[in-house]
Amino acid sequence: MRDDVRAVLHAHSPALVAFSLTGRMPDPTLIPSAGKVCGKVAFARYEIPGSEALGHIIAEEFAKGADSVIMENHGAVMAGATITEAFARFEALDYVARIQINATGLGNVLPLNGKLPKTNWPEFIPNTVSAQECELRDELANFRARAYRQRLLFSGSAFLSARLGKDDFLVTPANFEPMRLDAPGMVRMNLGMREAGKIPSSGTAVCRNIFQQCDWVNSIIMTRPPNVMAFAVTGNDLDSRTIPESYIMLRDVPMLPSQEYFNDPDAAVRRLTPATPVLLIENCGVLTTGKSILEAFDRLEVAEFTAKCILMARRLGTLNPIDDEQVAAIIKTFNLPQK
Repeated sequence: MRDDVRAVLHAHSPALVAFSLTGRMPDPTLIPSAGKVCGKVAFARYEIPGSEALGHIIAEEFAKGADSVIMENHGAVMAGATITEAFARFEALDYVARIQINATGLGNVLPLNGKLPKTNWPEFIPNTVSAQECELRDELANFRARAYRQRLLFSGSAFLSARLGKDDFLVTPANFEPMRLDAPGMVRMNLGMREAGKIPSSGTAVCRNIFQQCDWVNSIIMTRPPNVMAFAVTGNDLDSRTIPESYIMLRDVPMLPSQEYFNDPDAAVRRLTPATPVLLIENCGVLTTGKSILEAFDRLEVAEFTAKCILMARRLGTLNPIDDEQVAAIIKTFNLPQK
């Protein structure tokens, strides 16, 4: 029925099964790129597992143009030109499902309006590759792998970047495969030009603006882990005043409206300071910065940990955050930046 389909994946992740049990489909249009990765999502009515009747029901949905199908009281099945594409669809839809489930009780989910503008970067051919560049390429690849193992990113959901020099940095390519991206796959950007033959992340202009205007930033990570995203898709602030370790690492976390992020190249820069190194971007994710890739990654880990702790605590009762006097004492004791 579909000449473009050469691989099919069937699985039963808890989040997607939860949607199948309630007769609902996750909405991948809530966050950037997920809709493109998942393709058209459909719902197939129940039939006996393994039966010919169930096969016909699912085939009908794919024949209508579906790429991802939620199976009533069962699981999910994805189609793709390759098994990698089918898996990416499953992974992305599962992330969306977990985000929506985590957001339950935080308020209405906000629709996504807009996207980052496309930038046509001219090409350049690097003359040399320094030892520093080789080391940073390896670091970015290693932290990409670590983030993927810890389920902090999925297909089409992130960018990682590291400064090389003045208007010179590395960034992950557009639509990279989170399981496979290696050091040579990173894209070098220099003086507003991209390394020949490579397409940088859609967030490259954001990275360039931050590096140009924030000399204290040497690394930037933007991704969409499922607990942090519960706050981002509902427009709720992420309160870092939970435990001292979270506040020390994250400080207060401003919320940046998605329309500003998409339409104003300097919106993120205006909110970033040494005292506010992390931003939550409505519908889009969490952006962390640091003096090193490790520091930016640590902040990502802590942000997701903090969001998960808050969501768990809400089930137990009322949250009791650290008060202003206690925060002032933390800032003084640990000599944290105040602006």
